[in-house]
Amino acid sequence: MVAGQAMLSERMDDWQESWKQEGIQQGEIRANQAAVMEVLEVKFSNIPDSMASAVNGVGDPARLKAMHREAIRSDSLESFEQWMAQH
Repeated sequence: MVAGQAMLSERMDDWQESWKQEGIQQGEIRANQAAVMEVLEVKFSNIPDSMASAVNGVGDPARLKAMHREAIRSDSLESFEQWMAQH
């Protein structure tokens, strides 16, 4: 019985660590999405809901980093949209 409790305890610790890491990753993704949106809003003011949904639908940190850089470089919302469609 004690061995079973120890295994269960270890497994619960593993689950908790996994959930913690998943939470950290989700927080980083949300922060990156917010950073992209902030650049777009500062540069171009009113961002269409469809654009916000597209940005907030991205869950790949590398893609979000590239989007952030492109949002900074873009000279119009249309050019950013075109970039998104191509990448």
